[in-house]
Amino acid sequence: MRFHVKDNVFNLFSSHKYKYLFFVVFLVLFCIPSSILGKSKKMKWDRAEKEVGTNVYSQKFKDSLKTAFAVADQEKLRELPEREFPFNKKEKLVYDGGWGFLRAGFCILDGKVVKGKVHVEGKAVTNNFVSTFFKVRDHARTTFDLLGLYPYFFEQHISETTYKTKMKGNKAVRVGKEYKRDNWAIYDHTAGKVHTDRKKDSLTYPIKPYSNNYLSLFYYLRTLKFTPGDTFSIDCFVHGKDYPIFFKVLGREQIKVKAGTFDCIKVEPKLVGEGSGFTKRDKMYLWFTDDKYHMMVKGKAKISLGWLSVNLLHYKRK
Repeated sequence: MRFHVKDNVFNLFSSHKYKYLFFVVFLVLFCIPSSILGKSKKMKWDRAEKEVGTNVYSQKFKDSLKTAFAVADQEKLRELPEREFPFNKKEKLVYDGGWGFLRAGFCILDGKVVKGKVHVEGKAVTNNFVSTFFKVRDHARTTFDLLGLYPYFFEQHISETTYKTKMKGNKAVRVGKEYKRDNWAIYDHTAGKVHTDRKKDSLTYPIKPYSNNYLSLFYYLRTLKFTPGDTFSIDCFVHGKDYPIFFKVLGREQIKVKAGTFDCIKVEPKLVGEGSGFTKRDKMYLWFTDDKYHMMVKGKAKISLGWLSVNLLHYKRK
């Protein structure tokens, strides 16, 4: 994807400290052999999900931003009638992620359609063992237009704790250092702007009309018809810049994961930039089901330390 990795683009699945980047939703930060876990009870995704905070920006706050920035009504600016959205009411996708056979945590996506709008929440949580020294309970939300497939609002809530063991006298004590951050972005597609709070003062950036954020992009991508050999791009605003993300459809493969065996289409996003995570020399591949749902089943990314991967663990839709 056309991102400069040093900007730590996909903060939902990355750490401000370790600076790993994770793709459309989803690579994990750090991986530990399961054999090290010993007799410790493994954390299941549904239990980990309950530990994620529920703090979100209120509608009153969002309305105050619209007034402050003079953002006009963004509903029904365009329609894409040829597109078929992948679910009618609700959908849950759960992925486990890690490095090779070593798993580190979960990515959970919940989407629902309400009165012509799509509300999506993404959660990133480290598993039991990784959480003993680096605990991640991050979540992000976006709201976008169902027919036009463009975002209205994006918010991100980071909750990460680093643990160290220190000696107090003859006793070892576990000490945690917590890092929390909340931020938002409100889109004005008619004016070609996005307003954010990336720094102490709110900042405004130019964007192309209907540019996405990384959550809405994932669902926009799923509405496309994939044919091997096709190439296309999608505009996405990340960390103060509007980037065209380029994709190439490679071919069809059958993929087996814990959620089942699926006939898939393999897609390659294009990377550029340099940094401590992904660079333009790295490779990334995504596998989507070859049906009307285009559900992502598997993702892999090659970095200097090896292959990071995410695999579909559970799914449900209405």
